Formats: sequence, C-alpha cells, structure tokens
Amino acid sequence: MSKTKINFTPWGILGVIVVLGLLWFYPKVNPKSKVANPTTKVTVTNEFSQPEQPFLAVTAEEKQAQQTFFLKIVNPIDQTTFKTNTITVSGKTVPLADVFVNEIDTKADASGNFRVSYSLELGDNYLIVGANDEFGNFKEYELMVYLAE
Repeated sequence: MSKTKINFTPWGILGVIVVLGLLWFYPKVNPKSKVANPTTKVTVTNEFSQPEQPFLAVTAEEKQAQQTFFLKIVNPIDQTTFKTNTITVSGKTVPLADVFVNEIDTKADASGNFRVSYSLELGDNYLIVGANDEFGNFKEYELMVYLAE
C-alpha cells in the first residue's frame, strides 16, 4: 500500500477559504435566496372585486320622482313615412326634465310638454328620444321614420 502525500500550497489554502467564504456570504447578500419573514402580513386583493359603496339613503322626494318619472312620445309614430323634410317631435314627461332628440337638447316646460323641430334626410331616419330629471331618472325610446322622395 502506497501513501500519497497531499501538498497544501498557499494557493490551495486560499482557494478553500474563498469557496467557504462565498458559501457563507452569498445567501446573506442575494435577495432571491432570502425567505420571507413568517410574521410578514400579506394582503390578497381580487382585481375584479368592487369596493363597498356607502349606503345612500333615498329621500321621499327622490323615491316619489322615481315612481312617477315617464316619457311619452306623441309625435312621430314609429315607422311613419313623411313627404316633408322637417317634422315636429313632441311628447310629455315630468316638468322641467332635460329632453333630447338625437343631438338636439331642450327642456320640458312647467307642464312637462316638449317640442323639437327635426330635419329628416332622404330615406331611413333613426331617432333617439330621451329624457332625464334632476334625480337621475332616465328613459329613452328609439324610433325609425322615413322621408319619401
């Protein structure tokens, strides 16, 4: 049996010290190797959840307005054909409601009546007539009328 002699040179010893130093020092410096503190509070949120809305009390006046809000179109009647290019869109809603016919805005009078002159184009004319009041109540109707040649 032969004996092998191991030579410990200064470079060999220095290499062992460097490797041991790296193994000891690297986990303390590398943030990826750190384990989260078990006392850390983690909050999980759902991106689709809605924040709680505060409860808003509805006044008796608002409740009454919701129950009585209406919009009635008197003229024109849906699917009507006209021979003149200007028609009158009229109807009734709650007093002083904001009313619109396509891009034309107006306000109902104190009795709730409204009247708007509207210019038709040849062929199909799509009308959106809507109204809303001060409480946010809203109604909308869609009509199709025609202008003949």
